[in-house]
Amino acid sequence: MTYVIGIDCGGTKTEAVAYDEKGHQLATKVTGFGNLLVDYPTALANIQAAVQAVLDELGAGCQQLVFGIAGIDSGGLKERLEAEVSHWKLPITLMNDGQLAHYAILQGADGIVVIAGTGSVILGRHSQEWYRVGGWGHLLGDGGGAFDIARKAIKQSLFEFDLGESPSELSRALFKHFKVDDVFGITKAVYSMEKGAIAEVASLVADLAEENEIAKAILQSAGTELATSVAQLAHKMPATADNLKIGLNGSVIEKNPIVREAFFNGLVEQLPEENVEVLDKIASSALGAYYYNKRNGIK
Repeated sequence: MTYVIGIDCGGTKTEAVAYDEKGHQLATKVTGFGNLLVDYPTALANIQAAVQAVLDELGAGCQQLVFGIAGIDSGGLKERLEAEVSHWKLPITLMNDGQLAHYAILQGADGIVVIAGTGSVILGRHSQEWYRVGGWGHLLGDGGGAFDIARKAIKQSLFEFDLGESPSELSRALFKHFKVDDVFGITKAVYSMEKGAIAEVASLVADLAEENEIAKAILQSAGTELATSVAQLAHKMPATADNLKIGLNGSVIEKNPIVREAFFNGLVEQLPEENVEVLDKIASSALGAYYYNKRNGIK
């Protein structure tokens, strides 16, 4: 039996999944976070443990290891990891986590994938070329992601204070969330928190949005911004002869109905001449290993 292993190395977990030559799942192992930029030694240990567990379960026959890792394109990181995993003596492909998700969602086809979780990035591929819009991190970009939604909600509360207005429903919800009494408490809390904790405010905004117009508008702006980024990328890429495939990945774009509606409306407005086919994520990003090999390697 021959198989490939896809390894999705994320900020909360590492998932190694083996697939046979028809894409059937054979074995899975989940360990701790795999973001090497956060804690290299711990992430590496988690990655190696996940892969080794699958290899131990299935034995000989592995044809390829395909890793999807956040930040792998950072200076020197790819070369360092290649050396760390070379002891398996197997063909190894390293790509960023967005590219692995692209292969999984679009099943190896050309097109665009919207990734909108804590941050955001729009990735496209045509033939062998990759294209990108956004993904510049929470300080410089990531529009439409959870951190951006949280930041807009917090800035709205500060704006109300600057205007001399009484705290709105959104501001009062933020006070409760941060366990503070005013905007000074919010700013003090925010400047001492990691970005992931700040991004959790996006869930608060989503909870309010059905009945609160300010919260709803923030989510709508996220969806519109993601659609605008897709349109920018579509114009950068060569024209497609068939449908423009657009895959969706990440909790913000997958699960929030207000963001999704604004996103689809934005696509219609900004890509009126495109025949668009939208695909939701239905499997682990690790499945990208199977489609990568189907298109580029093992048949």
